[in-house]
Amino acid sequence: MSQEPSRFTAQRSNAGFERMYRCLGVIEKALDDRERNFVNWMNGKVCSFVHPYTKNKIDVQIGDDYEAIYHFLLYCRDINVGRKIDEDSSEYLAYLISRSVYETEGC
Repeated sequence: MSQEPSRFTAQRSNAGFERMYRCLGVIEKALDDRERNFVNWMNGKVCSFVHPYTKNKIDVQIGDDYEAIYHFLLYCRDINVGRKIDEDSSEYLAYLISRSVYETEGC
């Protein structure tokens, strides 16, 4: 016996969507996510980075890995605000992105 969703359920669903949308805005602002990479990543789309000085656009595929997207967003933020990126951080980010794309479950 199936039941139609109640109006209350729809209202709760809309309220949840609005809260999530506000949270995405907070994440984008806090991490200076100019290219909306967090939203792109959540939708399975390619992320991108535009270098603030050269204006070169670089597309980056990031797999289903929270740590990889978090460090990518931190990297983009740091570059955008002019922070120097050390070699260890760059190498770790490259490792995380590679792992997110190429590592399969059970390996």
